[in-house]
Amino acid sequence: MHLLAAWTSLGTFDLLRLLGIPAAVLVAALLPGRVAARLAALAVALAAALLAELAAPWYVRAGWPLLWLLVAWVAGAPDVGRGPRARRAARRSSPGCSR
Repeated sequence: MHLLAAWTSLGTFDLLRLLGIPAAVLVAALLPGRVAARLAALAVALAAALLAELAAPWYVRAGWPLLWLLVAWVAGAPDVGRGPRARRAARRSSPGCSR
């Protein structure tokens, strides 16, 4: 009961701040698409920046939002070199190819 009482006694901002990361990761896992992944990574970066409870040095607390901003940037990048033409070229240049 103490755990439930602890969560229900939190304010709205604290609940959003603490549950923002799991909610964003759940959205990224369940919704398809690059836009959903990018928005979820941006939400995680924002929530990680607001999470003061991390028992870590300042550079680690600054590194997590930067890492998630990098994930958001990569998630929004176009798929260069992943099309059928690139796959055919990779198959032709791989060792053991009989062509």
